Amino acid sequence: MAAPVRRFQGSERLCPEEPQDETGGDHQGPSSQGNPVRDPKRRPVLPAKLQIVRYVRMAYECPKCKHTDTPSIEKAPTPTSLMKHSLASPSSVANVMYQKYVNSMPLYRQEKDWEQLGISLKRATMANWVIRCSQDYFYPVISHLRNELLKRETLHCDESPIQVLKEIGKKPQAKSYMWLYRSGNDGRSPIILYDYQPSRNGSQAMEYLKGFTGYLHCDGFSGYNKLEEVTRCGCWAHPRRKFVEAVPPKKREDTPLTNAEIGRDYCNQLFKIEESLSAMTPEQRYSKRLELEKPVLDAFWCWLDSLHVLAGSALGKALVYAQNQNHIWRIIFWMEDAPFQTTQQKTVSLRLQKQTD
Repeated sequence: MAAPVRRFQGSERLCPEEPQDETGGDHQGPSSQGNPVRDPKRRPVLPAKLQIVRYVRMAYECPKCKHTDTPSIEKAPTPTSLMKHSLASPSSVANVMYQKYVNSMPLYRQEKDWEQLGISLKRATMANWVIRCSQDYFYPVISHLRNELLKRETLHCDESPIQVLKEIGKKPQAKSYMWLYRSGNDGRSPIILYDYQPSRNGSQAMEYLKGFTGYLHCDGFSGYNKLEEVTRCGCWAHPRRKFVEAVPPKKREDTPLTNAEIGRDYCNQLFKIEESLSAMTPEQRYSKRLELEKPVLDAFWCWLDSLHVLAGSALGKALVYAQNQNHIWRIIFWMEDAPFQTTQQKTVSLRLQKQTD
């Protein structure tokens, strides 16, 4: 027999946030005195709505000096407009940017959303909003952050390909690049900046980091060799990935370790030691690196030099990559506070999504 339907006989009301128990509510049990019994709260979604705010300011005229040579008229101040001769408000432009760049919603779909709210807002208008507000409000902030970034002692850098449609002078299939620059883990507020460039030429990083003379943590891309005033530091996640790619895909667990697995384990051993040093001061970390990690690194290079493999094989490519970056991977041991992994490997995930607008 079906259970009887219990009809709700109470009342609904909005309530402030309150602590909840493990069941998601704050049930207090029945009461014999008619007090309200709190069941699990519901969280209704309030649909977005569009408002038109019209500012009316009063103008006051002095009646005494009205007919004199110096009449006085005072007007009440009004909020400064976001863009001259535009109905755009900070919240509306922020919503367009959020939907496009955070939720990956193209402007033609946002155009339909605005129609449902009762306003005809063309995608060209929204595009102009994004461009104009970026130039007027974001560029000064980015310029300031870039100047502050160049003052840091350690930076991370990486570049990622991105496809741009209808770019002047380039085919749609051609690669462009988004360069990522980030401050190191120095205890201060992190700075993360993206810089779009049409090519991967090392001159892009050289121009962007002009004036920086500290440590640059990056991969083995030869374009970074153009930065003459910086000290390059290698990322150990890159050689580890080369060794992982060289491990046979169907290797049995009960067989001896392959050379690719031995190289991978050397990297894992260094990462494990580095993780145990994370709570130390830079001076302590530097001392422990020389004590614990340097012997592992020396053994790694001795093992590497003893190998004889085919140059075109996956393991051969891993060995060549490691040997070519020897000089930038050793730098970490006479730095006081250099991380073992570059920004895109651990701290920041550089995700670039194709935009349709």
